[in-house]
Amino acid sequence: MFRQFGFSAATALGVLGVSAALAFSPAVSAQPAANPVTQIEVAASSVSLQQAVAQVKKQYGGRVLKAEPVSIKGKAGYRIRMMNDGRIREFLVDASSGQLMSP
Repeated sequence: MFRQFGFSAATALGVLGVSAALAFSPAVSAQPAANPVTQIEVAASSVSLQQAVAQVKKQYGGRVLKAEPVSIKGKAGYRIRMMNDGRIREFLVDASSGQLMSP
């Protein structure tokens, strides 16, 4: 049955086994443990992550590599990593004011 698709039964079972293992494995948080940001802090912010990304992209240009909520000096904020002209830059944006904290 699997031969018509170019797979052996062992290959198909191996793929199914790996898929099942990944499906039932515990999720890993992408958020750093040292600077936890609660959902309440992010929800209470007046600037969304998408707005912060748009602001940094408009000001500096480039391609967004990563954008995530973080805690900056105990306050909610966003870390945005951008690539422009082969350089990777990191920006911190205050979630309550939208102010750029580090260019």
